[in-house]
Amino acid sequence: MTAEHQQLESLLRALMPPARAIAVRSATVLAGGWSADTVRACGTYREGDRARDFDVVVRRAPADGLLAPYDIEREWRILSALRDSPIPVPPVIGRDAAGSHTGSPCLVTEYVDGSPLPFFGQSLEEGDTRLPAYFGMLATIHRLDWRAHGLAFLDTGDDPVEAELRRDETRLVHHGRLGEAERAMLAWLRAHKPLDMAKALVHGDANPANYLFRGDRVAAVLDWELAIVGDARLDLGFVAAIQRMFGGDWQLGAPAFVRGYGAANPAANLAHLEYFEAVSLFRMTGFLHAAEIGRAAPVGELRARLHDRFDAIAGGRAGSADAAAADRRGV
Repeated sequence: MTAEHQQLESLLRALMPPARAIAVRSATVLAGGWSADTVRACGTYREGDRARDFDVVVRRAPADGLLAPYDIEREWRILSALRDSPIPVPPVIGRDAAGSHTGSPCLVTEYVDGSPLPFFGQSLEEGDTRLPAYFGMLATIHRLDWRAHGLAFLDTGDDPVEAELRRDETRLVHHGRLGEAERAMLAWLRAHKPLDMAKALVHGDANPANYLFRGDRVAAVLDWELAIVGDARLDLGFVAAIQRMFGGDWQLGAPAFVRGYGAANPAANLAHLEYFEAVSLFRMTGFLHAAEIGRAAPVGELRARLHDRFDAIAGGRAGSADAAAADRRGV
């Protein structure tokens, strides 16, 4: 038995108290876990006189991860609150916020079988038959009555964007990288907030790769650590910012995302999308600093693209995904 198996068994014994004789048979690192170390653990346990199988996912929050500082307790509360909502999420088994068993704070859920969509639409045709369900689910998230589902604890901002800005500022302070350039970005964002904002549940990471599919149906929505109550356009802005920062060709580009989302949510406010892209560009300054500090990642080119795009938006020189919204409205 490996040390990792022993740690996982200790963790599961603490989180599954009725279970006895827990034995981890396999522990597999899952690909795509950018923000957390993600392991699928399979094995057996006894409940009474019956032998049962388990298949769980353990998400461990590394101290130097992209989203540090982490709040496992917060994500556990989000998933627990969404359990009885129209949004399918992995059933929660428990959490170890102190990291007493695996050395890092972690969240444990049941494994959900399904196939994710490609990373931010990188190789996704606009006519893919799964896209209506993806956009429909994103619209469902934004229309959810978050107060009725016990998510009022996510409403921490004075307005629908301030909570995101504060969180991003905190991340930069955590990494010791709130410098002159970042302060200037933050000041511009606070001075140019749109007047037409409204509060909604925001997934925070609407990457299509976080939506698991069985056929053309969404089986589960993953990765809720960035969820917040804010303006729904924050999710669209994040997609645009990711694509702009990484550059290259995207089969399903940001304008196509806006068209697809607009078709699924005709009442959505799609104005001022450049501003919400700029918010996400500011958010990603913290991600880049974390990647540079914790993983020695070469992020110079990405940072240059990010700042060039932010400066273009702030200076009124940016081509806009708002054109896609106008196209949808026939303007």
